[in-house]
Amino acid sequence: MSADKQITSDDLFKLSASLSLVGYSLALLALERADEDGEGEGATESQERKGKKKMKVAVNRMISRFNG
Repeated sequence: MSADKQITSDDLFKLSASLSLVGYSLALLALERADEDGEGEGATESQERKGKKKMKVAVNRMISRFNG
């Protein structure tokens, strides 16, 4: 066993890509969840507006998170 295992840029790239995929997946899940909340069967117009507002908030959060 080597005690001095070095982390390479390739290792960091793979980690970064994996975490990005997890982040995007969570963002898409949040969008899907917000969409489901607003478009259930028998939803009133008020509930649909609330759902659309939640969707806009979720999209804005996702955009701001990934744009820095």
